[in-house]
Amino acid sequence: VVLFTFLSVMGAVGKICGCLGLLVVCFVGFLGVCVAGVPGKLGFWEYLDTFPDHKGSFYSMTKGKPWGFTFHDIPDLTGKTALVTGANTGLGYATALHLARHGASVTLGCRSAAKCEAAVGAIKANFSHAQVEVGLMDLGSLASVREFGAAYNQRLGEAGLDILVLNAGVAGCPYTLSTDGIEQQFAVNHVGHFLLTQLLEPALLRSQKATVTLVSSAALFSAKTGVFTTLEAINDAGSYDGMAAYGRSKLANVFFTQELAKRMEGKEVYVNAVHPGAVESEIGRHFAAMVEFLGPTVRAFLYSLIEPLFYPTELGAITQLYTATSPEIFAKNIRGKYFHPQAREADLPDHARNPKQQEDLWRLSEELVAGRGGAGAGAKGKGAKSEL
Repeated sequence: VVLFTFLSVMGAVGKICGCLGLLVVCFVGFLGVCVAGVPGKLGFWEYLDTFPDHKGSFYSMTKGKPWGFTFHDIPDLTGKTALVTGANTGLGYATALHLARHGASVTLGCRSAAKCEAAVGAIKANFSHAQVEVGLMDLGSLASVREFGAAYNQRLGEAGLDILVLNAGVAGCPYTLSTDGIEQQFAVNHVGHFLLTQLLEPALLRSQKATVTLVSSAALFSAKTGVFTTLEAINDAGSYDGMAAYGRSKLANVFFTQELAKRMEGKEVYVNAVHPGAVESEIGRHFAAMVEFLGPTVRAFLYSLIEPLFYPTELGAITQLYTATSPEIFAKNIRGKYFHPQAREADLPDHARNPKQQEDLWRLSEELVAGRGGAGAGAKGKGAKSEL
């Protein structure tokens, strides 16, 4: 988050002031010092790790320290059913890979059939015994989510859904409306996942013990004014800022986590949110577009300096694998919590502890999904009365 913000500011200031050369030199110098290990020797990373918004965000902060969870801690998942959204690449793929490796039957939720099939093939090539399948959905289209939900519920029959990882997301994209007329980041990062969870709620309740993990981001710390709770405010093109909208969508993930956890009180559905840290993944592709003016050579050089600060993609999945699979979640009744790398509970800022905004967002979400995408077309399947 810090690096993306810095790059955004650097790009804007460079264009306005014509000081691009000086800014690049300063930034390269800063990265060079980081890569040389000077901050670590001075205790910089350890100090930065004490701030709630930066806790564990960079690989340098957790290297050589005890982690709250590792791949070796993932239990045997034989007989468990899992669904991971955005699973054709990045964190979603790594999450699906390790769930399958430990015996779960995993559906990869993806928008592109070709990419999803390639990801399924790659997992099976690594582990011939893997039980993985394609699940096509576009979270930016509520009709697509409803279609997937109906098909998935039918496929499950009377079986339960044990692990739901709401991982898919977009970040910093230019102002765009979804097919349902909702600002794209809010639509994909929150509304699509809200509807998907609503549709799969009976399957979650049929599980003996189910987990729901929302992949949020420390970008929520920047959304100090809270989330917008009217469609007019969300869709306001005149005031749109890609980074700010992303932060609000990630705050929405946490509000959704808290409210859903409250509604699942007393039931065997454990809902938590995570910030995976700065990870090598495709989610930053729109941020990269902000500094296109630097040219390919300079961008490649800057990336080579930034890369060591990021978690390798597979390690970036540790925290969401913890909330999705750890027996500790059930044993300690961990619900409605927020975690930073690697699997450490983090304190939320005051603006992310707002029950009224929580409830207002829930009401707005219900209104948005009720009137769009062929509402009523996607049955929730067989199960108990809805809590959503």
